[in-house]
Amino acid sequence: LKAALYGEFQEGQTCELTLKDVAVDAFDVMIRTAYNLEPKLTPVRALRAFVAARLYVIDDLGAYCLHYLQSSEDVDGPAALQILNESLQLSTNLPEEIQHRCWTTVLTESIKVVQSPLF
Repeated sequence: LKAALYGEFQEGQTCELTLKDVAVDAFDVMIRTAYNLEPKLTPVRALRAFVAARLYVIDDLGAYCLHYLQSSEDVDGPAALQILNESLQLSTNLPEEIQHRCWTTVLTESIKVVQSPLF
């Protein structure tokens, strides 16, 4: 990191480090968590932060995001559909219990899902 920021690399010239594999909202969750602030999770932010946590081996953050996805009341039918869609776009395999919850929610709240703009 020191070589990248202070050496001949592009980051050293621009004084910026770009993490192309991490969404902005996932990075926000990571920073907020690191400073013991409320991470302001939503279903999609939790999924993106989970993916980033797996990438950078931040196990506690990954577990926190999974717990949110497993237990949050914010994961309704449309949100479950969005989680499934986002996981496909991120090419990530959701843990089986999260997949089960999402598909169960999509099926039990199918009317809300069909009426949502995501459908």
